Amino acid sequence: MPVHIRTEFNYAFGYSERVHIGPDSWLHYRSVLDREKVRNASLSVLEVERIADRLERVRKYLSTRGVRMLVVTVPQKDVELS
Repeated sequence: MPVHIRTEFNYAFGYSERVHIGPDSWLHYRSVLDREKVRNASLSVLEVERIADRLERVRKYLSTRGVRMLVVTVPQKDVELS
């Protein structure tokens, strides 16, 4: 079976090797949900502080050049907001 036909078949029946098919047919990258989200949830307080410190250093560097840095967090699409 050619790859594209197999991929379309798998997707049509609710399975894909690259994405999770969520509610309302939203597509979620498997790499994000299976690895990145799990890794992010297991960060220690020290690791989060290091990330924040690194962002602060970048902000200061950009500020000296007249550039304002804006960091926006985006919730995962698999999370329902209330």
